[in-house]
Amino acid sequence: MLNHLDMPAVPGVYQIAHTETGSLYIGCSKNIRHRVRDHVTALTRNRHVAKRMQRHWNISGRAGFTVCVLEVCDEGAIYARESEYIRQREPVYNGLQ
Repeated sequence: MLNHLDMPAVPGVYQIAHTETGSLYIGCSKNIRHRVRDHVTALTRNRHVAKRMQRHWNISGRAGFTVCVLEVCDEGAIYARESEYIRQREPVYNGLQ
């Protein structure tokens, strides 16, 4: 289940996955816990910019998603590391479909 309280309040790269389809969103933040909380808030309010992820949330709800930390890293490296994970995993939610 997608729960921001399980996330560390550190800089790094994280992944949100829809368990039924395997669709991914990869993001980075200076504070992973706060950023994941922002995703949950937007999804709950039906206002997330990733429209496909929003559609899946509306069907599956919070229980249909998982979140994990891919890497904890220095703030200066988060964007480069996020880009590398996006290149490797090709997450469908990162496009604004």
